[in-house]
Order: sequence, then C-alpha cells, then structure tokens
Amino acid sequence: MNYLILCIKTVNIVTNKTMKIMFLIRSVNHFTFHESTIRYLAKNGHQIHIFFNQEWSKGFTDRAVKSCSEQFPNINTNWYPGRKDIWRKIVVVLRETVSLGRYNNQPNQHKFYMERQYRYLIQCCPTPIKLILARLSIFKKILASTIVQKLISLKLRLIPEDKDTKNFIKEQNPDVLVATPVNLRYSDETDYLIAAKKQNIPTVIPVHSWDNLTTKGTFNFTPDLMLVWNKYQAKEANEIHKIPLNNIVVTGSPFMDKWFNPSINNIGHDKSLTPKSTYILYLGSSSNIAPNEVPDLYALANGLQQKKKKDLSNISILARPHPANEKRFSEINHPLIKTWIRGRDELPDSPESLNEFSRAINESICVIGINTTGMIDAVLAGKEVIALIPESYKDSNAYNATHFKQILNSDIFHQTNSIEQCLDILSKIIVKPIKTEVDSNKFINDFIRPRGINYSSGEVAGLCIESVTKNIDKNKFDKYLLETFSKPGQAT
Repeated sequence: MNYLILCIKTVNIVTNKTMKIMFLIRSVNHFTFHESTIRYLAKNGHQIHIFFNQEWSKGFTDRAVKSCSEQFPNINTNWYPGRKDIWRKIVVVLRETVSLGRYNNQPNQHKFYMERQYRYLIQCCPTPIKLILARLSIFKKILASTIVQKLISLKLRLIPEDKDTKNFIKEQNPDVLVATPVNLRYSDETDYLIAAKKQNIPTVIPVHSWDNLTTKGTFNFTPDLMLVWNKYQAKEANEIHKIPLNNIVVTGSPFMDKWFNPSINNIGHDKSLTPKSTYILYLGSSSNIAPNEVPDLYALANGLQQKKKKDLSNISILARPHPANEKRFSEINHPLIKTWIRGRDELPDSPESLNEFSRAINESICVIGINTTGMIDAVLAGKEVIALIPESYKDSNAYNATHFKQILNSDIFHQTNSIEQCLDILSKIIVKPIKTEVDSNKFINDFIRPRGINYSSGEVAGLCIESVTKNIDKNKFDKYLLETFSKPGQAT
C-alpha cells in the first residue's frame, strides 16, 4: 500500500471560497503543533475560530496563541465548555475502556502503556468500582476482551447526544471542524466531532505528535479526514485505530515546519563546530520514559573528567530537563553540569525561545538524550545526536516503545548503551562529523516531509482542510498539490 497517495474521501478542488474553520484544541500548550497549518489558513483569508479547554490549559503559557492572533485579525480564540450532562462520567469511563482494548491491536508495544491506560480508566471510575479494578487486575484482560469491547462500543452509540454540545456547534456553524488531539485521556473533543457529523459538517483530525497513535488512547470517532505525518502513522491509524484507508492523508509534520524556516540560523545542516562548541547539550526525557536521569548525567560528567584524551578536556554539559521532569535536575551539583530550568514553558513556542533553543543546539558539540522529541529537533537542526540507552533501560518503554524503535531503525542517532561508548563517539564527532546531510535528508523525506523536503507540511494540511467538501479521486488531489506548490519551501 502506497500510503503517500491514499484516496481522499472528501476533497474540494476549488478553494477560492472563504471558509469558517473551527479548531478545537485541548490545550493552549498544543497550539504550536498545528501553528503552521493555522497560519497558512489565516493567510489565505479564512475565518479561524480556535477553542481551547480551559481546565487542560491551566499552568501553560498562551504566548504563541496571542502572537498568532495578533498577527492575523481573522483568528479568534475562546474556551469550549466540554460536556456537562449526566452522561458525561459514563461516557468518559466507556471511552477509556475502549482505549484499553486498542492495546490488543499492538502486540509489540511495551506493557507500560496498557498498564498506564488501565490506571487512567481506574481513576475516572466511581469509588466502589475503582477499588475493585485496582485490587483485581484480571479485569484489565476482561475489559480489553473482544466481546466486552463490542458491547461497550454498542453502548456508546446508544448514549444520547449532549444538547449543549449540539447547540454549540449549531451556533458556530463552521464549514469544517478540526479537532485535536482527540485521543488523550478524558477527551472532550469527541462529543463535538459527533455533533458536527450529525449536522453534516465535515470533520478533520490532524495527528498531534510522533507517538500519538501508539502511546495514547483511541479516537472513538471516524473523521472525514485524518491527517498523519508519514506512512508509518498511516498504517497505525488504520491497523490500531481502525480508521479507513480512504480517510487517511499523509501531510508530513506541521510541528516540525519551524526547522525549515530560513530565519532559523542552523537550517543549512552545518555540522561544523563553532568556536563556542565546548559543551554537550543533554535533553531530558519525561518521567514516564526516564524517572531519574541524574545518575547517568553524573556518570557522563565524571567520564569527561576522568578521560585523559586531550580532545575531551574542558568539555561541560548543558542539561535541559523535560518540563515535567525538572525536580531532580534542580538538585544537581556538579562542576561540569549546568542546568537549564525552564518551568512549564515546555515548547520553543515564540521566536525568542525557538532561537534560544536553536542556538543552544547549534553551538553544542552534539546532543545527547534517552528518548525525547528534542532529539529529532536536533537532527533537523543539523546536529549529531547520541541516544544514550544504558543497560538498565533495555527492558523499559524508554527503549522498547514502538514509536522510538521506528526512529532508532532510521539510523539517525548514534546508539550507545554505556558511558564509555558515548565518550568514544564524542571523540570521533569532535574530529569529524559522522552523520551526513544525506542521512538527515533520508530521514526527513521518510518521516518528517514525505511529500517532499521543500513542501511545508502545514500548507499540505491546510490544503486538505480547505478541500474537505467534495469528492475527487486520489490522483487528482496529488496533481492539485503539485500545481498549488508552484513556489515550494515557503514554510508558514
């Protein structure tokens, strides 16, 4: 199956009409994952109405949202209320149970994720049921069984539509509803998608991130279009979440468009070291992946101190923890380690923070991490990346998560399982870069921009959203894409 040219179920070739496009995004923190798509649509004159969930947005900065809406007066933002009726708690429990069953479609996925999903299910149950499920783990297999899953899916279809959600969609009356991520725990977005479908409003779900289809819940809804990054996600959407192939479109990763913006000073994949290159940039992972990275950081710093090779002398470590895993980093006390604590400003979501992150990557000798999205950022920024996976992690989800296995198989990282191996690779990188631009471009064409390295993924996704009202065949849509991109590489 060629996932790049999957048939698009609903596409409108003529996109001159100004549309009212409604985005339903769970948190303001998720905005930058889809910012390049939203900017493209706003630039084309469409009325963009973005609604966030206020509860899930608490504690996160909205600076990226404000910056974009100030630039485009046709972008409006507000909160969406979420389902509040008597059925809400029942719906949440049933949907979380369906998500539990979806892990049966992933025989190679690490057990951590199914166990986490079971915990999410327990947490949203009434207290008596919560106690039973927590004490009797046999219910995990029972609830995930095929028979129980079919019964729950039937029950979900029989639950009445939420009137407030229905009226909310009716009042907004958009030409298309775009909702994301949709499959995180206790999601409210599904109810709005169901309401839109019943009102004959086209629906689109853009996949949120690189691991969203394999480590999170399921969608409990089939959109008119599901926009995925690459052929791997297309396969996952179909096989794990049962989205029909005709509803799936490969767009590339809008979230990674920022690294193809000419204003980012390292986009040329220049791997040569600057005079300031006297440090390693260590990118921390989430607590789910690496509960305590500090011992490995200390071992790396001690290895640099003890190394007698002249080329490794005077090298320090700049440690940038994951924002959800900062506490242990704040307690680090080592002469070679400087910590970069950022609070909950998780993403480089402003020109200033992106340039700061870009500069930190560009001026480093190389980037080291266990398993985090920032390692992909570093590859796209043109830097050598070492995946340090100590033996203690070999049986964990840090190494065995299916999405990370895909990346490791692409061979864009140097893979090491000891500090000594890490230092040996570091010695070689200092002398001469090992990975080449050819290696980076192969990964980009396969995983990040499969439509072509010069085609903005956000623009491709935007074209799909613009085109979601009439049926055409896959060949015409591909031809339309090629004709539309008369000036490729204009990232928005």
